[in-house]
Amino acid sequence: MPAWPEENYVGVIESLGINGLSYDFIFTNQRIIGVVVAFAGGGSSLTGAAIGALLNYGEDQARQSYRGQKFDTILTSDRRNLQIPFSVIQKARLHGGTSGLTLPRLTLWGQNGKFEYEFFKQNWGKNSQVLLNAKAVLEATLGERLICEKL
Repeated sequence: MPAWPEENYVGVIESLGINGLSYDFIFTNQRIIGVVVAFAGGGSSLTGAAIGALLNYGEDQARQSYRGQKFDTILTSDRRNLQIPFSVIQKARLHGGTSGLTLPRLTLWGQNGKFEYEFFKQNWGKNSQVLLNAKAVLEATLGERLICEKL
């Protein structure tokens, strides 16, 4: 019977948003596990700071609940969590955004189409360290399938 390769943690990209949900993407050597950490509904500029503070608190609580858990336990802890095996990702693009116009985002192309995830927290100011961390994790897992722009 063949031995399956052990699944190991590679890194995490926090607060990627799609469809009003904020996800942490946990990268292993085999897949991405998307963990819902907050509902990231919009708000006015007046309430942006308050919403940001609440999101940070909720995300921190969610992160504490999944840290140290087995990967499959994390995946099944919420029906909105997702997994993306690296074998289905054809290419990826990490775009740093355009200051004042667009948020940084990660786009993944695969067998089921194109999916864009925004770096939600980046609307309070571009954080180059967050993008450099994302680039390092993506390069380590996706290699030549990654395209980087405006970092």
